Amino acid sequence: MMYRRRKGKEEVVKHINTSPDEEMAGYFSSGVGRIAILNIAMILLYLLAGGLSFSIYHQNGVVTLSAFLPEGFALAGVLIYGPRIIPGIFLGQLLLALNSGLGWFPAGGIALVNSLEALIAYRLSRRYALDLNLSSIRDLMLLTGMILLILQPFSAILGNGVLYLAGMEPLSSFKNSLFFWWFGNVLGQLLITPFLLLLHTGYRRINYLRLGVYIFGMAALNYLMQITLHIHSLPVLMMITIPLLIHCIHKDMLYGLGAAVGLALSTLWFTHNGQGLFAYSSQDLTQSLLNLNFFILSNLFLALFVGIIFREKDQALAHLHAVAHQDQLTGLPNRHYLPQLLNHQRRADDHTLSMLCYLDLDGFKKINDQYGHAVGDLVLKEIAARIRAFLRNGDELLRLGGDEFLIVLRKIKHPDEAEKIMSRLIQEIEAPIYLRKETLQLSASIGMIPLPKNITDPDALISRADTAMYRAKKNGKGHVVFLQQ
Repeated sequence: MMYRRRKGKEEVVKHINTSPDEEMAGYFSSGVGRIAILNIAMILLYLLAGGLSFSIYHQNGVVTLSAFLPEGFALAGVLIYGPRIIPGIFLGQLLLALNSGLGWFPAGGIALVNSLEALIAYRLSRRYALDLNLSSIRDLMLLTGMILLILQPFSAILGNGVLYLAGMEPLSSFKNSLFFWWFGNVLGQLLITPFLLLLHTGYRRINYLRLGVYIFGMAALNYLMQITLHIHSLPVLMMITIPLLIHCIHKDMLYGLGAAVGLALSTLWFTHNGQGLFAYSSQDLTQSLLNLNFFILSNLFLALFVGIIFREKDQALAHLHAVAHQDQLTGLPNRHYLPQLLNHQRRADDHTLSMLCYLDLDGFKKINDQYGHAVGDLVLKEIAARIRAFLRNGDELLRLGGDEFLIVLRKIKHPDEAEKIMSRLIQEIEAPIYLRKETLQLSASIGMIPLPKNITDPDALISRADTAMYRAKKNGKGHVVFLQQ
């Protein structure tokens, strides 16, 4: 339990750690209308995507060697919305199986298997903290490993077991059906699930027009190569991965993955219509479908792994930039940010002044010596927070090091206005600090100079502001000194 003070009253904030079972109960007890809509959408997606998957190739009304797309929607749904989506998965699979000619027993059994598979996926994702944004290789390996080694072996063994018990699966073809089931479901989940997860986690920053261009552009390029130019060589067709990789390297991973989805879905559609490289005759059905699946799978893995590698690279560079330009104690920009801060001054074209203020705390060394550096760090964080809260929009603050801060006041009409602002800031800093049953108090000395429009020597400006600050200290500390150029 943690206490915090707000508006003079003590407010109790409780951090409650809920168990997975309690969290699951919460899923089923909230937003009944929204949950119903989600489940209806899942049922419709299951029927439409399942119909497309079965239209390419299936046996026993349910086992497919092509990408079984409903599995991808189901896995993404349960990872995003939790167990509340499972009724839609169960009913969607049940209706799809019944519509494909299965009886109630095998249809219900397979629907139950798929529902249990979804529940296992949810539990594993929570247990191993899967990041739905797929921010790292670890997240991608966790998702693909879960699909390849746990979810689909479970689904294939139990699903085909149901068909065997129902007398629809002879023992002689059990091994082949296991492979067909596993491969088709794996492909469906790898094709659909990562793309939907990235759409869900990044929907606010996505340029949907660009994404649509990439998806349909890749489909159009695929049409040109397979249908218009009649490419009949798989190695030549694999050259289509070049623009795919460019999307992953130079754009966000989502756009590269979208291009891969556009490539895969268009290829499946060509095959469905008996066109393209993977169109098959009755004599080479299995080999053509295997080639189709491996073509799609290789492009998906390229998009996923290349995209994640470059995403991790961009995240590492952003982290290094933040570390280089940010003070780790206070979170403020540090001295390395100064050129960028002063460069903003060059672009200012109004008729107001900007003031550079050098702030040094009075009495901080005594606190460090008496209470130790750990307490001193807490005091610095408190002072930094006070200064940041006090400054106006447009003003800027950075920490030079130690107990020294640099402030740029923007849009000042007269130096007297800046002096009054800094005098009020000193009063804020002088307010008591209550820390570990101790009451600490310190002040600040501030030196201030006007910033020219064209800055050629930042170090000289800081040195001059530093000189003004030492004059303030000589005046008895807790003062502001303005030094005219």
